[in-house]
Amino acid sequence: MTAGLYIHIPFCPQICGYCDFYKVAHRGEAQVQSYLNSLKKEILLYSREPRIQNLTFETLYFGGGTPSLLSASEIHKLIELVFCRFQFAGNLEVTVETDPGTVDLPKLQAFRAAGVNRLSLGIQSFQDDELKFLDRTHHSDEAIATFEMARRAGFENISIDLMFGLPGQSLSDWEKNLQTAVKLAPEHISPYCLTFELGTPLMNKLRKGLVQKPLDARPRAMYLRAIDFLGGCGFEHYEVSNFAKAGFRSRHNLKYWDGSPYLGLGASAHSFWEKRRFWNVRHLKKYHGALASGCLPIEGEEFLTLEKERLERIFLALRQRGGLHVKTFEEEQRLPFFENYGAALSKFFDGDFRDEAFTKELINGERTLKSDWLEFHGGHLRLTNAGFAVCDSICAEFL
Repeated sequence: MTAGLYIHIPFCPQICGYCDFYKVAHRGEAQVQSYLNSLKKEILLYSREPRIQNLTFETLYFGGGTPSLLSASEIHKLIELVFCRFQFAGNLEVTVETDPGTVDLPKLQAFRAAGVNRLSLGIQSFQDDELKFLDRTHHSDEAIATFEMARRAGFENISIDLMFGLPGQSLSDWEKNLQTAVKLAPEHISPYCLTFELGTPLMNKLRKGLVQKPLDARPRAMYLRAIDFLGGCGFEHYEVSNFAKAGFRSRHNLKYWDGSPYLGLGASAHSFWEKRRFWNVRHLKKYHGALASGCLPIEGEEFLTLEKERLERIFLALRQRGGLHVKTFEEEQRLPFFENYGAALSKFFDGDFRDEAFTKELINGERTLKSDWLEFHGGHLRLTNAGFAVCDSICAEFL
């Protein structure tokens, strides 16, 4: 069975106020080495599990935090260790999330020599005032220089993260960021809307009135502009927040969306296989303590019920441009789709989903149906562009 492997590196040079991922301030090499020692213990524990031995990993992803704070030698040693302990496919995708200002040309060349073949650059914006608001440590010229260095280092698969929906950001500002990104000619672009997450410094500023959240219409217009602009520049919109040139979809992230198993290593990392989802502690001291005692640092778990599994299959399929192939869903889940979800569909379409002849035509791709938010085409239920902008709200209707 094929799977994805994720390794979480929580260290950051500075804590960004909007970020809800588990991270800690980088305090020096002793802190890093302590973490890497615990990470190695976790790798060794999992390598002895029979179920892990049956997995073949097709992707390896270093996320964070800021994994590019690690030295190339440290990244290389981790890659060598997991190669020794786990089974990997030949055509492996190895991604390292990289922040501008944390790498130079020799370091990027060493990443490439270590087997890293994909970079995900956390640029977020090409405008310095926006970067300052986001607490990013780099400037726009550093972002461009990092991309160009990555090309010189031999990277042929580079993704750029961008953020829209910032307070005070105009549609024109957002368009400039998109234009600059496309001019660099990356293989992949991931535009994300700024979210105000509970417990973050940004949310605290919002509650104190220090920042103002933009009205929903503005981020929605920015998102739809990204769809139109990037599509016109040859990028395939294959998932809500992901656009790729042909052949350059994120193979690792696709594991999350197609229901494949994945193993997460490191503090706060999540894993999933055999209908079990489990996650590690979000605390360095507890992470170190569990592994020092020879235990896996698992904090919690859940087992998917049949109903939850079906709903997740729908949600994850709708997040992707291809949508949900209804006939395949019915065969795999042994469930009449329209009997169970016709009421939800009736909120979006005019049509009698109790009519067997009508639904049979939809399943077989003999009839198309379209609303502002959803459409049936070729036997697939999928979101329209406007639907992608409110994806979570639409998916919630199936509950």
